[in-house]
Amino acid sequence: KNNKGCNVMVINQNIHCTGTHTECASHILNQGIYIHDVLSPTFIQTKLISITPEKWTETDESYHCPVDNNDRVITKKKLTEKLHYPVDGLVLRTLPNHQEKLNRKYDSLNTAFLTTEAILYLDELNIKHLVVDLPSIDRTDDNGELGNHHHYFERVPPFEKTITELAYIPDSVDDGSYFMLIEIPAMRLDAAPSRPFLFKFEEQ
Repeated sequence: KNNKGCNVMVINQNIHCTGTHTECASHILNQGIYIHDVLSPTFIQTKLISITPEKWTETDESYHCPVDNNDRVITKKKLTEKLHYPVDGLVLRTLPNHQEKLNRKYDSLNTAFLTTEAILYLDELNIKHLVVDLPSIDRTDDNGELGNHHHYFERVPPFEKTITELAYIPDSVDDGSYFMLIEIPAMRLDAAPSRPFLFKFEEQ
């Protein structure tokens, strides 16, 4: 009123459940580790692969908690078919890749996740920046254990690894090699909203 004052907007956000976000080890560790310290604004050599999750009953791989026979999983077997050498970044797109992912309301019913063998394989390849189009690399209900997160993230310095979840990768972006840049606001938190960018380059 009277052309005085200003608008001040206040945001209350659950970063992990409301959109694309990037997290670091403090998501599971009670230490002063902040995402803006872990993730530098640099280009990351990255591989983009697309994988169709398998039914739990079709694999002999394992998980750290009870799994339903209708669950779908990303297996080490599938990863080894597409990923043969270490890279700093991995973008994992699940198929089918409907645009409905952009506003899907995820729940515990049949949301794909990685097997224990799959996440250990990525750790073996020293993947530092993992990007998925899933709400989590773990089963939605794993009794709060977050077993895959514990396998993936470091427990001691240096803390360099990140996981980006709920990142939609359109079909117009082909599988292959890229440079990746992940933009985040400078937040002293375990995670921040993020925007991953992929820049194509030709392998020699």
